[in-house]
Amino acid sequence: MSVEPVEAVNRQFYTYNIINGIEIHLTIKVMRSLDSTIFSCVYDVAWSNSDQDLFDKISVAMTVFVMGSLVLNLVGPVRYGKSASFISTHPNYLNYNLTSKFVWRYGFIATILVPLLMVFVTPCSKIGNFCNAAGLTIDCLHYFNRTIIYPSKISPKATPQTLWFFLLMVLITTLHGFIQSHHLLNVHTSSVTSLTYLGILLYIVGASINSYHDNLLINLRNTSTTAGRLDSSSNYKIPTGGIFEYVSCANYLGELMEWWGYFMVTKGYPQFLFAIFATAFLGCRSRFAHKFYKDKFGGEYPDHRKAIIPFIY
Repeated sequence: MSVEPVEAVNRQFYTYNIINGIEIHLTIKVMRSLDSTIFSCVYDVAWSNSDQDLFDKISVAMTVFVMGSLVLNLVGPVRYGKSASFISTHPNYLNYNLTSKFVWRYGFIATILVPLLMVFVTPCSKIGNFCNAAGLTIDCLHYFNRTIIYPSKISPKATPQTLWFFLLMVLITTLHGFIQSHHLLNVHTSSVTSLTYLGILLYIVGASINSYHDNLLINLRNTSTTAGRLDSSSNYKIPTGGIFEYVSCANYLGELMEWWGYFMVTKGYPQFLFAIFATAFLGCRSRFAHKFYKDKFGGEYPDHRKAIIPFIY
C-alpha cells in the first residue's frame, strides 16, 4: 500500500478491515491547520486529532466555563472596580496592587498579539470568507479600543487592580485570542445573509454606545478629588447623560450589543458561546453595580433606572 506524504493542512489516516478475506482501505482526510506551526502542540494538549475535534472539545469547555462563571457571579461579583473593596487585605503577593492603566492595557494585549501571530504562522485558509474577515475585524477593533485607546484615558485616580486579577485576565484573553482567531482564520465558514449586515450595524451602534459612555465615566472620575486606592467607593458619583438616564451600566449595554453583533456576523458556535458568556458576566456585573449605586446614594439615585436594559432589567 502506498502512503501519500503528510501535509500540514490535510493529514491522511489509513485504516483497514478484513471482510471475507478482502482488505478494505479507508482514507480519511482530517484538517489539522496548526501542524508545522508553533501552535501544533495544541492538538496534543487538547487530545484532539483534528481542528473539528479540537473545537468540539473547546465548545464543551466553553459551555462549562460559561455556566461556572454564571454561578460564581450570582454568588458574588468578580473583585475589581466597584467590588475591589471586598478583596482580602491579607498580605499576599497575589494581592499586590497594579494601576488600572497597566492592567487594562497589558491584560488585554493578548487579544491583539495572538490573532496577529496566527495570521503570520497559520494557513489562514478561511480568511477570504467575508463573514470571517468581518468578524475578526470586529473582535480586533473592540480589543484595540480596550487595549490601546481606553487605557490612555483612564484616570490615575481609578481603582487599582490586584496581581491575581491581572494574571487571570492574561490567561483568559490569551485563550480567547487563540480560540476566536483560529476558528475564523482556519476552520469556520459562513454565508453572507441579511443577518450579517444587521450584525455589522449592531456592532457599530454598540461600539459607539460603549465608547461614548466609557468616556462619560472617565470624565466623571477625572473630576474626583480622591486619589485612587483599593477601597475607593468615595470616588464614585452618579453617572448622567446619554443612556445613563435609563440604566446604571450603559457602557455594558453597548458591549453586549457588540458581542451579539459579532455572533450575528460570524454565525459560529464559539462566537455564540462568547456572546452568552458576555451576557451572563456583564448582566451579573451590572446587577451588582446597580445595587452599589442605590446603596451608596440612596434616595438621590433615580428610581426609574434599570441595571443594563432600559425599562426591562
